[in-house]
Amino acid sequence: MVDLVVALMSELTAQAETVATRVAAVEGENAALRATVGTNSHNSGKPPSSDGPGVKPTPRASGWSVDGSQGATGA
Repeated sequence: MVDLVVALMSELTAQAETVATRVAAVEGENAALRATVGTNSHNSGKPPSSDGPGVKPTPRASGWSVDGSQGATGA
């Protein structure tokens, strides 16, 4: 009976080591994929056309103020 328990414990230990190795590999892959998903044209060298339909372009300063006059500071 003791031999059976020792054999089962040995098998379970080997299986746990295999699972731990696979979990570490999946966690590494997950981190790499999360880093890839987080990139867009604003924080990488990608062109804006690769951002997809849900990303708005960065507004650029046009020289026009909120009240519609150009160059006026409102002072």
